[in-house]
Amino acid sequence: TGAGLFDSLDDPPPVVCRAAHSAALACGDAVLAVRFGDLADQREQRMADFPYDLEDD
Repeated sequence: TGAGLFDSLDDPPPVVCRAAHSAALACGDAVLAVRFGDLADQREQRMADFPYDLEDD
C-alpha cells in the first residue's frame, strides 16, 4: 500500500493507536491547562471589575 501508516483506517495497529492516543492526551492536557488557566484569570478579572456575587439571590 504505502499510502499511509496503516492499510485500513478502520483497523490501525494497536501500537499506532496507543501512540496517537497518548499524544492526543498529552496535547489535550496541555491545551486544557492553558485554557482553564486563561479562564480562571478572566474570571478573576471580571470579579474584580464586577464586585457583586451573582450566586447569592
